[in-house]
Amino acid sequence: MWSDVYQGKHGKMLSILASAILVLPSCVPTKEQEKTIVSLPSVSVCAKNILFIGDSYSASVFGSTLTTMMEQKIPGSRVTAIASCGSASGWWLSGRATPCGFWQHHDNGSEENRRHSNTPKIDELIQSLHPATIVVALGANLIPQKPIDRLVESAILMQSVTSHQRQCFWIGPPDARKFSAHQREEVYHMLSQLANGYGCHLIDSRDYTHYPATGRDGLHYSGKDGEAIARDWAVQVFKHNLQKEILAYQRAGSMSCALDSLDRP
Repeated sequence: MWSDVYQGKHGKMLSILASAILVLPSCVPTKEQEKTIVSLPSVSVCAKNILFIGDSYSASVFGSTLTTMMEQKIPGSRVTAIASCGSASGWWLSGRATPCGFWQHHDNGSEENRRHSNTPKIDELIQSLHPATIVVALGANLIPQKPIDRLVESAILMQSVTSHQRQCFWIGPPDARKFSAHQREEVYHMLSQLANGYGCHLIDSRDYTHYPATGRDGLHYSGKDGEAIARDWAVQVFKHNLQKEILAYQRAGSMSCALDSLDRP
């Protein structure tokens, strides 16, 4: 695991970090602070760039549908979507290669599909794409991980995503027969703690999905019926969680950019 690199020399430090992260709810912003965060974004949001990263769910119907909706319903947006099959938070920090599928949608509309590819590092993506909004769709592959690994890696990823007042959305794992409700709840509890502390919007995909009781692999939404569920999942997430928030953020960014231009000689 990515965080294993740090366990020896920095093992004690990671334990302290983990303990600190678990009390982050005390850092939850008030309603007034949330309004301030939305109304005063960084000047970097002058560019309406959106970065969307995810795992195998995002490499299929869910990801392509959500990408299309952001492009079509967010005027002027430039969307880059990248999905690395099997990826957990740490893969986007270490660049770990996926053995089961990689999909990338560029902001000019072109796409790439490969069986094997390195997972791009989040810091390099941010430096090259300058996104104002980042949408992360990860969670299912966090469930089998050790609690310390998923906690530390997800914390570092979320910290990178939210830096410089960047708008952050984290789409949690959908319903699945492969994992118990308790296992999924453990991951959602951790993500909720982190999202509250870092000012990221956590989206509960369990509200929009119900995995069939029989058939398929118990995890992925495949086949005609499964793809219909995945497509509706993407539509509901966009309509109820993304559309208004992103539009409001970009409007505030446009105002910030206009004011900044008036201050220039």
